[in-house]
Amino acid sequence: MKNLIQHITPEQLYNNPAYSHAVVAQGAGRTIYLGGQNSLSKEGTVLFPGDIKGQSAQVMQNLTAVLEAANALPDHLMKLTMHIVQGQNLQEGYEGAQPFLSKLKHPPAVTMAFVAGLAHPDYLVEIDGVAFVPDGE
Repeated sequence: MKNLIQHITPEQLYNNPAYSHAVVAQGAGRTIYLGGQNSLSKEGTVLFPGDIKGQSAQVMQNLTAVLEAANALPDHLMKLTMHIVQGQNLQEGYEGAQPFLSKLKHPPAVTMAFVAGLAHPDYLVEIDGVAFVPDGE
């Protein structure tokens, strides 16, 4: 069976270059489930306290590090879920992630949700995801 990855945006839905409405991965390969990442440094320090845009950018760097450790690339991302603490500016949070997302060949499916809080009071955003690496890549 040939590996196939489809990024789906139905014609009757809004076509936003920042996300796909669905991503289908078919064939042999590895699925990687990325745990929620926060804006932590290697030493465990919260970076960019009070700055949702800075934290989102750092989270994307941390997700990239996790992907690399799993022998995957950002372009292998199929799904991202962005959890933002209630009261934070959703647009600013997304702007922090946008430089990362704009480099991808095909955008992943993305869900954003407001939450009451995260594991540490200084965390403003947490992002988790799913990636698929077809055999041979």
